[in-house]
Amino acid sequence: MFKTLRSVINSKLFLSLLLIASPWILLFVTTGLIAQHSVFSSVPVWSDELSYWHEVLSFSQKGLNFGFYTINEAVPKYLSFGSHGFGTVSVYALFAQIFGWKAYSIVIANAFFLSISFFLFMFLVKPTARKILSILLFTISFTPLILFCTTSMSELLNYSMIIIYFGLLYKYFKHGGK
Repeated sequence: MFKTLRSVINSKLFLSLLLIASPWILLFVTTGLIAQHSVFSSVPVWSDELSYWHEVLSFSQKGLNFGFYTINEAVPKYLSFGSHGFGTVSVYALFAQIFGWKAYSIVIANAFFLSISFFLFMFLVKPTARKILSILLFTISFTPLILFCTTSMSELLNYSMIIIYFGLLYKYFKHGGK
């Protein structure tokens, strides 16, 4: 029995799938067991969450001419984007165009983006089963990931981008900078 369990744990495919699914597992564990509510009843609460959510809603429905979101209502020099800029809002707006935009959408989008980034990381880096296990253990115990997985903040999108960045950087250096 222990030999079978060890072979499952050492299975690269199993660990890869577990890592790719880990944002969803963490999301459902933190909302269901700790916060004791459904993922689909998540709502933005404080000012930053509300601002991100509303900017994405506006941009996904109105395009570039969606109004102004800036500090002290100062009109931006170019376009409508204030302190959050174009990058973050546009990525979430693309998600909103494809899947729709509800109060809980950033929470779902964050888990989606993390899963995609882990998939791309596995594809680019091709780590060993032991390294995947290390990444998985780090991921599920990483305090900022646990804290932000149930919020409408963009930190998890940033983590997703940096995972992809380091995967590409690894691939670049692995091939002698070509």
